[in-house]
Amino acid sequence: MKDYSNGIFGIEKIQLWLQEYPQVVRSAQLNKLLLPLEFYEQDLQELVIVFSKCSFTEEQVKNIQEDLARIPLEEKNKLNNLSKEYFENSLKNSYEYFNRIKRFLDDPRNYTLKDMYKNTISDLQDAFLIKKDDFYSMEYFFDACYKKISDERELELRNNRSLIRVFLHYMYFNCDIGMKVVK
Repeated sequence: MKDYSNGIFGIEKIQLWLQEYPQVVRSAQLNKLLLPLEFYEQDLQELVIVFSKCSFTEEQVKNIQEDLARIPLEEKNKLNNLSKEYFENSLKNSYEYFNRIKRFLDDPRNYTLKDMYKNTISDLQDAFLIKKDDFYSMEYFFDACYKKISDERELELRNNRSLIRVFLHYMYFNCDIGMKVVK
């Protein structure tokens, strides 16, 4: 065995060790500090950038709440441990974009982007279900996703970074991510 008593280790090596020995992560409660999500964030990045360049008529922007058949929001929020404060002060602010996103994704010209969206929700839903115990609440899941997706080096994405949360909220609201049925 190598003597590492005076070594300097890079983040990659430390991450590798933490992945190899998850019991250390759990016992030291480091899972709250790690980003436990792995998914292909470039799809959502590209989707946000293209969406940000679209314009919509007033008719296209009408509220979508009545159009979605889903679990009642109060029940869904409780099931996913989404606080009322977050719902009222953050997620609800995204509503105005939901109909635009739906129309954008339903547009046949955007079928490639819709496939990217479907792949992203598949990745995120699986990541959420597998690692949901690593998150205190849905807000933390949103935050971990946002941090993984945002890229300060990409100017167009940086200038439209609020749309990242809007898309995550839409996915949740549309029942694409998160718990949907009572356990």
